[in-house]
Amino acid sequence: MADAGITRADLSGVAFGRGPGSFTGIRIAISVAQGIALGLDLPVCGISSLQGMAQAALTAANEQRVLVLMDAHMGEVFWGAYEMQNGTCVPVGDEKVGSPEACLKDIAVWDGIVAGEGLQLMHFAECDQTWANLRPEARSMSPLALNAWNNGLFGDAAEHPPVYLRNSVAWKKLDEQPSLLKR
Repeated sequence: MADAGITRADLSGVAFGRGPGSFTGIRIAISVAQGIALGLDLPVCGISSLQGMAQAALTAANEQRVLVLMDAHMGEVFWGAYEMQNGTCVPVGDEKVGSPEACLKDIAVWDGIVAGEGLQLMHFAECDQTWANLRPEARSMSPLALNAWNNGLFGDAAEHPPVYLRNSVAWKKLDEQPSLLKR
């Protein structure tokens, strides 16, 4: 806020990266956003990490459609398809999580660019790596937050939960679990 030359009184709402992404990172983002919002009595809005990446890619590449991928760890990727409408990218379908092979099926029929650091997991396929270093950043979420504000999408923190896309966000490999039979 100091770098932007604003104070708490200048804030009207709090936008945060709601995921998908790392479990801990998402929990920290929503906790900080809720703390600021509750402390200053401000509304909040969760912005998709994938949509923020899509906004950055479409703006930088001057393209209309993008499928973005992010490393979901555990050998999987998060991905989503977006298109530009009136200067803001909007989703084209649901965000997904799955194996790189499952994502390749969507890439194979996609009519647009493909971007995101999840492309680096596609080492077994011929994928254009031009936009493979793209990661979620707050600056690319700003136009999405402004669009959400202008469309009345900010609200109570309970209305903006984290998005993990995975049913199980914490797990241990079977060989790392302690045996109940050991004495």
